[in-house]
Amino acid sequence: MKLLVLGAGLQGCACAYDLLQNPAVTQVSLADVRPEKLPPFLSRDWGGRLRTVRLDVSDAVAAHAAFAGHAAVMSAIPYYYNGAMAKAAVECGCHFADLGGNTEIVLEQKKLHREAEAKGISVIPDCGLAPGMVNILAAEGIRRLGQAERVKIFVGGLPQSPEPPLNYQIVYSLEGALDYYTTPSWILRGGRPVQVDALSEVESVEFPSPVGTLEAFHTGGGISTLPFAYQGKIDVMEYKTLRYPGHAAVVRPIRELGLLANVPIDVKGKKVVPKVAFSFAVGE
Repeated sequence: MKLLVLGAGLQGCACAYDLLQNPAVTQVSLADVRPEKLPPFLSRDWGGRLRTVRLDVSDAVAAHAAFAGHAAVMSAIPYYYNGAMAKAAVECGCHFADLGGNTEIVLEQKKLHREAEAKGISVIPDCGLAPGMVNILAAEGIRRLGQAERVKIFVGGLPQSPEPPLNYQIVYSLEGALDYYTTPSWILRGGRPVQVDALSEVESVEFPSPVGTLEAFHTGGGISTLPFAYQGKIDVMEYKTLRYPGHAAVVRPIRELGLLANVPIDVKGKKVVPKVAFSFAVGE
């Protein structure tokens, strides 16, 4: 079985490593615009089962060519490519999964259902930690209880040694992480799906030592399609990101200054996307 992983960042390389542990996988193709330098845990022979592919996924023809011959594709590239990649996978007859992060794109991917079903293809978006694992755990908790009125999901991947000003460690696309701070979050209120502003309704959450007090606030994407699945069945459902105290107070002014905007602006005669420029400025 030959599998394709899109993206040779930290997440994509980890996916490739896990796949190589399965002897049923005869080949893992790791595709990226810069596939030359692999992390130490992938820098070994692997019996020829690991190959790297130079690929710009914005090139539709090249993407289709890369998909050919693979049973399945795992997308570990920025979320905004996932809609087009899912469509390409269905067209090429490949199963598809991605790490997700944007509910609106998932709703677009769901429109591929009939075509994928007709070809016997599975498309499984939002397969990360959040969205992904936490949604499965929440759904299973609801199933075991039989009836639930209120579901609150908290997630926070935090460094053990936080460093100011953000007190956070980037382990995937910074551009994608920043998008969570600008995209409205879907929640259930009164059993109805509604959207609330990212970084809103900050609250303190207490954990045992050594974690202590964290702050939680709404962010987009993590709840995936749960509010639509449980509308009219559960009164309140929401997802909040956990960070060390003060994080939201730092990020909110950055957003209000327009530094996280996606609309290009003119800078000395050149079009610049503020969020892209900000991502590179802080270490992307």
